[in-house]
Amino acid sequence: MPGPLVFDAQTHGRIVNNHGSRTDRASVEHRRKLKMTARLETNLGKLRKKTIMKTLLKTVLVMVASVLAAVQPARATLIAAWDFNGIAAAPNTPATFTATVGSGLMDVSAFNPTTSGNERTKFAGTATVNAFAGGESTAGTALALLGGTSGAGGYDANGKSVIISASLSGYQGLVLSYATQGTSTGFTSQDWSYSNDGIIYTLFSSVTSITSSFTTETVDFSSITALNGDDSIFLKLTLSGATGASGNNRFDNFQLNAIAVPAAVPEVSTWFAGVGLSLGMIGTLVRNWRQHKSSEACQKQAGEF
Repeated sequence: MPGPLVFDAQTHGRIVNNHGSRTDRASVEHRRKLKMTARLETNLGKLRKKTIMKTLLKTVLVMVASVLAAVQPARATLIAAWDFNGIAAAPNTPATFTATVGSGLMDVSAFNPTTSGNERTKFAGTATVNAFAGGESTAGTALALLGGTSGAGGYDANGKSVIISASLSGYQGLVLSYATQGTSTGFTSQDWSYSNDGIIYTLFSSVTSITSSFTTETVDFSSITALNGDDSIFLKLTLSGATGASGNNRFDNFQLNAIAVPAAVPEVSTWFAGVGLSLGMIGTLVRNWRQHKSSEACQKQAGEF
């Protein structure tokens, strides 16, 4: 005969046979384990989702930082500079000067260096106006260009030019600057031209406000895209307006500055489209993963009944 029926608290009040039948109890225990497993999988799913979102956020932030860094204004690089420190006076003033810093050449051979009626010599310079790293730390000397001998057409040095050559390979946005001063009978116009071949020059800018003490003059060639990246560019300084043999312009601390050509940066619209596509793909993966886990849970539950 079956034994007496007893109350079992583990089956939530269900009546079981005390002869050892535990079918209902085992079923309840199994369902409890399923619930615990489902809860654990849900928590793991949330954790995976958070991990995916954190990784995505980090990726997006890195991409944004990269784009912002790429579009920041680049700092100029000193391509070539001249300080004329320690140069000799006429008649021994050099006809050419290699750059004090960087790479470049300045040719002043058109100006006569003779003692009588000389057109190039040295005078006192400046250590502070338009100074550059690696240049003179004391006032030193400056290049002086003079009116020269008077002739039928005026003073001989009028219309003569200084030629500067340098390379802009890998660079763009050229800016020239220099310290200059002049005397009352010195040159009144400093005309700047540029060339890609050293033969054909294009007039670009003129400096006419030449003061009696050193000031910085800047000639911004950055709008001349033909110079960008050229490994052999030429700048010509033509002087005119001198009315005295000893009338002069002094020059010191010439600088050529340019910025490095930046690496190619994707269009902003293209970049954001890529980010949007990535977000969409990740969203699809998350949805597919959820559907997969839901299907697995249903299959498990169905297999128990």
